[in-house]
Amino acid sequence: MERIEWIVDLETGIGLLDAQHMNLVRLINELGEAVEQGRGQTVIDKVMEQLKLYASYHFTSEERLLRKYNYPDLEAHRQEHEEFSDEMEDFSLDLRTGAPDVCSALHDYLRQWFVLHVQETDMRYALFLKEKGEV
Repeated sequence: MERIEWIVDLETGIGLLDAQHMNLVRLINELGEAVEQGRGQTVIDKVMEQLKLYASYHFTSEERLLRKYNYPDLEAHRQEHEEFSDEMEDFSLDLRTGAPDVCSALHDYLRQWFVLHVQETDMRYALFLKEKGEV
């Protein structure tokens, strides 16, 4: 499975959030490796749970920072996080019911969503915070 490689295009320049993004990349890649190596449903379920918990923690951190600086697009940003969380719950259900090819579809979704979200949505708040001289 294709890994996410950490590249400069994924860096927001906000140390705490970049570190959290790196942890999300690690978990997404770990999930992909577990699927690719056929390590079993128990391992995949464990990584999936870690990923959901860490994503929730990260979203809370990010939203708190954006609220602190009155980021004007916070609600739209928060909505993207909520949609991601809803999608993850759908994948969790599919994993429990044994839907075909769900593991590959999950990994593809995570890779695409993460890169797109960071490079587009997160970079907008990074620019906003830098322009304000806050970060």
